[in-house]
Amino acid sequence: MKVETHYYGMISDRLERSSELHTFETEGGTVNLRDYFETRHPELKEINYKIAVNHEITDILPANTEINEIALLPPFAGG
Repeated sequence: MKVETHYYGMISDRLERSSELHTFETEGGTVNLRDYFETRHPELKEINYKIAVNHEITDILPANTEINEIALLPPFAGG
């Protein structure tokens, strides 16, 4: 399945893009998203970030999951 991935803040700046399309096959098992993205974009290893799938923070994409959106989120402060 093809999924649009959105990059925000310093991640978008570092990768020089705000989004891109990725293809995931989850029928064979889970996908470690952190490994997936850091293999494709090694510069992410230098950044502290969270991954959100369908608006929920997770590093693992379970088998047979319906994915609407993935986002890589930089550190942020709340108040």
